[in-house]
Amino acid sequence: MSLTTEDDDAPPPDEDLDGADGIDMADSGAGDGIDQPPGSGEGHGGLVADARLAWFTAVVTVAGLVMRLVDLGERPLHHDESLDAWFSWRWLNGTFDGYDPVYHGPLRFYITGGFYWIFGDSVTSARLISALTGTLIILLPWFLRHQIGHVAAGAASVALAVSPSFLYYSRFAREDAFFAFLTLGFFVTLLGFIRRPRWWHPSVGALWLAAMWGVKESVFFIIFIVGAFVLVAVAAEVLSGADRPDERPLPAEATVPAIAVVGLLVSLLIIEHLHQSVFAILGIYGAGLAALAAYAVRRSIDRGFDPRHTAVLGAVTRNGPLPWLLGLGVFLVAFGVIFTVFGTRPGDFVGGFTDGVEYWIDERDNNRGSEPWTYYIRAVPIYEWFFIGLALIGGRRAWRTRSFVGGFLAFAAIFSFVLHSWAGERMPWLILHPVLPMLLLAGLGVAEIVENRRRVGFAALGALAVAGLIGTAVISYHASFTRADDPRELLSQAGQATPDVTATVARFHALDRAMRAEFGQPATLAVDSSDTWPWAFYFRDVPYRLFDGAAGPAPEADMIIVSKANELTAAADLSGHVGEPIQLRWWWFPDYDTGGAADWWHYFVDRTIWDNDDLGAVDQIVYVRAAGVRLENRLAELAID
Repeated sequence: MSLTTEDDDAPPPDEDLDGADGIDMADSGAGDGIDQPPGSGEGHGGLVADARLAWFTAVVTVAGLVMRLVDLGERPLHHDESLDAWFSWRWLNGTFDGYDPVYHGPLRFYITGGFYWIFGDSVTSARLISALTGTLIILLPWFLRHQIGHVAAGAASVALAVSPSFLYYSRFAREDAFFAFLTLGFFVTLLGFIRRPRWWHPSVGALWLAAMWGVKESVFFIIFIVGAFVLVAVAAEVLSGADRPDERPLPAEATVPAIAVVGLLVSLLIIEHLHQSVFAILGIYGAGLAALAAYAVRRSIDRGFDPRHTAVLGAVTRNGPLPWLLGLGVFLVAFGVIFTVFGTRPGDFVGGFTDGVEYWIDERDNNRGSEPWTYYIRAVPIYEWFFIGLALIGGRRAWRTRSFVGGFLAFAAIFSFVLHSWAGERMPWLILHPVLPMLLLAGLGVAEIVENRRRVGFAALGALAVAGLIGTAVISYHASFTRADDPRELLSQAGQATPDVTATVARFHALDRAMRAEFGQPATLAVDSSDTWPWAFYFRDVPYRLFDGAAGPAPEADMIIVSKANELTAAADLSGHVGEPIQLRWWWFPDYDTGGAADWWHYFVDRTIWDNDDLGAVDQIVYVRAAGVRLENRLAELAID
């Protein structure tokens, strides 16, 4: 778990850095993290490699931007997308009510509202924050080039650009791509701090953390994963150093992290039967790791070894307490600005800390996706099979080199996979969380193949990797473009709006224009409150009436949208209207009990579903006044003529 000593900026071995100001970084093992390929260090060769990687990363990033912007507004809004789009619109119009954990943190509403102000409040603008942060994340592996190597950094950028999951949700108006970008930024800052601690690192890390908190409550999992690894790393490093007090700390074996992973699994299984909250369980486990780290530090001191002569504690203590106090202040200010809506709701400051915890404790047993705990085991390989294979090779490299960065990525990937599989809600967009560190491990896998390319086995792996990348690009293209709104795609399965929605919106606006021209008055609209999303955003500028279709007849309007379930009550007095059935949202939830290996293989090949040919849907009926229908028909005839 110790870092190597290839850091050219580290002070020379005879430089005195005792006390709170720091440690001898040459003895700390602070360096590049893994055995690197030639040209990945400093000096002239390193500058050449940096320049090449910079150009390569720039090209990949531009290509990623194009993939994320092309036809960005074409697909109808998903149910969850329409919520984000609508709350952002309310923020812009001054009707936003502040933080509500049901809809996660408000930071993205502020930014998307800014895009509305600049570009107009369109579907494209609503998805712009995901597209841009989904592009910026492609750049971030550049900042890890000295820890993981230039080849691995470039390969990780390619993986982030073409990953089916990342491309799809970079074109999706939810917070997930934004949160993944913030998460990787936080990881990069943390690993950079361990490599070369600077006074500004805690403040930058605090900004990343406050932003993550202001986007989604998944920040609790990130804090736990990072905190757990740091505690494990501290224990491993000081124990290995304490065993040899007269020598430099040896690289720690992987047994301690492995035991930590197994311990988490066992703890979750045991405590699950006690029906404790997720926060209680993670708190108990974290306390155990803290006790292990404290024991290790105490033991090393008793044996005459200074625990500051390790990478993690050395980085923490090198610059003294002032940077940490400054970082705390930065976090509190940024957190307050986000959650108090720029100071206009000061009472929400404390709620930013407590409301999310309380809400998700209550939601622990509410599996709203109705998915089994094996969901990610089944869903992730459908899209990310190629990068899983590369990540396994990268994990082997991390194990062989015992690098800090490689160990952290493997730790984060496994823990994130376990935590999200165990948590109560399993949804396709949450795939990004365990996949993120896996894609960086895949970069290490590519580096392993490239460095061993002259060996027969690795040469074959290289050829398979090229074919696998092409196959993954094809899957990514179909998932994000040709089948972007197809409910048979697991990435879009939960609540994707159908093309009927955009067709109905276009029909209403055409009817409105025709009635204004013909009768001098606008068309009126009424919507059944049983199912209002994504209508609320699409009709944001229309003064429509909302009614309870289950309680009685619909009000008078030129167009009335009624839920199919309320047809007998709401449509009782609509004899003067012409009805047309539509599907509002559709989905496919696989029957995991009946789907065998052959079914999943056929699904992987051509998206053939095995339950039946019927997809779940929310059915509605669009009623248009007979006079309006006649007007539509006349205009259609004129258009044909």
